[in-house]
Amino acid sequence: MTFSNVSDPGAGTRFLMANEAMARAALESDVKVAAFYPGRPTSEILNTMYRLSGVYDDLRMEVSVNEKVALETVAGASMA
Repeated sequence: MTFSNVSDPGAGTRFLMANEAMARAALESDVKVAAFYPGRPTSEILNTMYRLSGVYDDLRMEVSVNEKVALETVAGASMA
């Protein structure tokens, strides 16, 4: 699998790893703010979203110090 399979916004079948699929689903759902914290097995989602951020220009990404700060960041963004 190449990176172009993940980032291509066109229609069609794609073969993705689970974390890549979650990142793409979030971006296709029009997510504007994403907050992560390092050291989790799902940190691959952060890498995939960072790679796709060139395709989705209005995405804001934040690396937080822990889960609580990440939750507060996205909660505040959803209220705004």
